[in-house]
Amino acid sequence: MVSAFKAVDFLANFERVLDLYNMSELIDFEADSCWITIKLKNGVELKMKPEVTAVLYKGNDPNSGLPIYMVYSANVVKITKLSNQEVANQKSALYH
Repeated sequence: MVSAFKAVDFLANFERVLDLYNMSELIDFEADSCWITIKLKNGVELKMKPEVTAVLYKGNDPNSGLPIYMVYSANVVKITKLSNQEVANQKSALYH
């Protein structure tokens, strides 16, 4: 998980880059994050959620006039269930 200190550093550096090029606007945002369950065919179950780190307004599309946003994010993934075969493989790796 990203610490608050690293997130602040990231945003501070991001704002410096934006100031240099003056091409985008950093937008304040709130994000609801929910876990997505992924069930693999081998019996393993994963949970994943996106973590949004920054949203930029890039201007408007010249053809449609619609706003263009860039969303920077990372995925957090955790294993919530292992198959019996995966557990057996882990046990055999530990005891050999």
